[in-house]
Amino acid sequence: RLAASYPDVPVVPIALTGTREFMTPSKHKLPRLWRRVGISYGKPITWWEWLEKKSSPSELQALADKDDHEVKAALSSMYREFTDEFMDRIKGQGAP
Repeated sequence: RLAASYPDVPVVPIALTGTREFMTPSKHKLPRLWRRVGISYGKPITWWEWLEKKSSPSELQALADKDDHEVKAALSSMYREFTDEFMDRIKGQGAP
């Protein structure tokens, strides 16, 4: 929803790997600085870019012609789909 609130701002997928070895939750009180943490960045995407790939202009016009309840339901579904695709990108970079 944040991406849709600011549709021109690119969202960058970032994956951190090795963080559990660096500081295991409920086990290590101090970070294990000798452990390696990996950071990988993916290609940024804006809400508008994603929406253009997923919907045709006629589909967006049809959405605009619906009543408020139907628009909210459709947007909720789009938010979930955007989030799922974004999480898949992060997992593809090695995140658990």
